[in-house]
Amino acid sequence: MFVRQLAALALLAAATALAQEPPRSGRALIDHHAPARDGAPADDTAFLARVCADLTGAAPADADKAAFLADPPAERRAKLVDRILASDAHAAHWARLWVRDLVGDVPRAAGLEAAIRDVQLAVAKNTPLDQLARHAIAAAGTWEPAGDPKAAPPAGLEELVADLADDDIATRAKAVDALARLGARAVPRLQELLAAGDIETRQRAREALDLVTPRLAPYYVVATTRPAGDEPALEIADRFTRVFLGTTLRCAKCHDHPYDEWTQDDRFRIGAFFVDARTRRLDGGGFEVADNPVRGALARPDGRRVTAFWKETPRAGETSRAAFARMLTEREKLRFARAVVNRVWARLFGRGLVEPVDNAAMRGTSLLTALAKEFAGRGFDGRWLAREVAGSAAYGAARKSPPPPKSVARACPGE
Repeated sequence: MFVRQLAALALLAAATALAQEPPRSGRALIDHHAPARDGAPADDTAFLARVCADLTGAAPADADKAAFLADPPAERRAKLVDRILASDAHAAHWARLWVRDLVGDVPRAAGLEAAIRDVQLAVAKNTPLDQLARHAIAAAGTWEPAGDPKAAPPAGLEELVADLADDDIATRAKAVDALARLGARAVPRLQELLAAGDIETRQRAREALDLVTPRLAPYYVVATTRPAGDEPALEIADRFTRVFLGTTLRCAKCHDHPYDEWTQDDRFRIGAFFVDARTRRLDGGGFEVADNPVRGALARPDGRRVTAFWKETPRAGETSRAAFARMLTEREKLRFARAVVNRVWARLFGRGLVEPVDNAAMRGTSLLTALAKEFAGRGFDGRWLAREVAGSAAYGAARKSPPPPKSVARACPGE
């Protein structure tokens, strides 16, 4: 009897301690699920080189080394990561990675550099990654190349940039409207301010560039670099679902997806979200992206016509592409979050928590799911996500020591 009472008390004490344990988040969550397996942390020189390579694609500059060593030892690694994540070098490097993920290696594609600049602006502003996905999928309008860098900047441009920080709402609103009308003519001077201005001027220049640069280029490049002979709408859908959902719809091309929920009909229904979009090159090197006002349908090989449907049909007044972007980032936000977390993890560790990253079926690990939930709860903050992964013990070990990836998918038959 006494032994049973002791056992019951022990169980009660354990349950109470578990209930009182604070929930883990961010890097504490990572360290709990994926502790460093290689013992000692990397030395400062190795850590500095690792972070610069992963977050900027380059070796550390002398200024990086000096700033890093000037910080207190207990704080220098966290401060280094924060400093790099806020840098233009990081925004430029990760913009290229996002665009490469979407379109592959196509160095001479029309609009490619414009797409990279569009994404670079978003990364520099730490635009939530669900918003970045929506822009990439659903943007419409006209893009023009930047004006001649040697031409005189539009009159009053610096004043408009300064007015973006004015305390008066009406003054700010006028500046926003005027900058939007200037468009590409303002880009060369704004890029100069971004490169050489003080911190406050650079922040305002980023805001101004965002206003004068409609984010059409990522969609345009995705839509115009498809392999010859593929149905355009299906190829576009394949690319966006691969990057933002972690699944390859092409696996459902000839049969239902062997490792995921998608059927052949699903692939055509999702492809139909992109059948209304049209892209057009303009004289002078610009381009236009627009959606037909009347919804179209996608023809299957057997002749049946399929309209857009995924969880629901597009709402009244909503373009099909905008509907798909909304469903992806709202109705399927946990799956979207898992796909992004897995991709960012792979960038920093060289492999995902689930492999292969492009066709992982997203039946993920407990760490991936928990980290994805927190990422979504924090508003899809990409800078927070990279900071937490780079601050983990596994990333900072003498040798990066992530847990072995969970392989839940294989290459599709015939791929």
